[in-house]
Amino acid sequence: MLGHLSLVDPELHKKVEDGLGMKGQSDKIKPALPPRDLPTSPALSILAKAKVTLKGRKIGVLIADGFDGSLLDSFRQAAKTEKASLYIVAPKVGGAADASGNIVEADGALSGSPSVLFDAAVILTGEKGAGKLCALAAALDWTSNAFAHLKVIGHTAAAQPLMEKSGVKIDSGVITLGNPKSVSTFIKAAKAGRIWEREPGL
Repeated sequence: MLGHLSLVDPELHKKVEDGLGMKGQSDKIKPALPPRDLPTSPALSILAKAKVTLKGRKIGVLIADGFDGSLLDSFRQAAKTEKASLYIVAPKVGGAADASGNIVEADGALSGSPSVLFDAAVILTGEKGAGKLCALAAALDWTSNAFAHLKVIGHTAAAQPLMEKSGVKIDSGVITLGNPKSVSTFIKAAKAGRIWEREPGL
């Protein structure tokens, strides 16, 4: 297999060879015809033909104590406008308290609602809630997996310690939320899909 892979994609061959711990063990395969590269075809590209939309997609919103309730309301309205769905995640299914002390119920508990289930991710928290999230392995996994899966991530400034502890690096798909306008910025980025330019650095 490694010998054939070296003919198809030498760079991928090297990664697989290193990953298997089989450096220098590839069989020497002589192809019937010399390999040749062909020009790329836009007609065969799924990404080139993908629609810029959130319709039918799901946004996961992780909330923790002290979050800005008005930002959550803005996301609810934006999701409705885009015909997307919003799924509220909290450390406990009972929800979390916003900055005014109002309890917002969650659709799912953090332990059972990993970010892999969502097309885009949002983290809304105050400083107190952020400290608690940083101490939860599930919250670190939720955040780091969203980043590793190339998803657009919106977060409040208070969530920055969680982002740093989770290994998230700033790029075009990591958006700081601070006002309703920032929600529009997030929605625009999320409609475009995954952040593919992030992948080589992972």
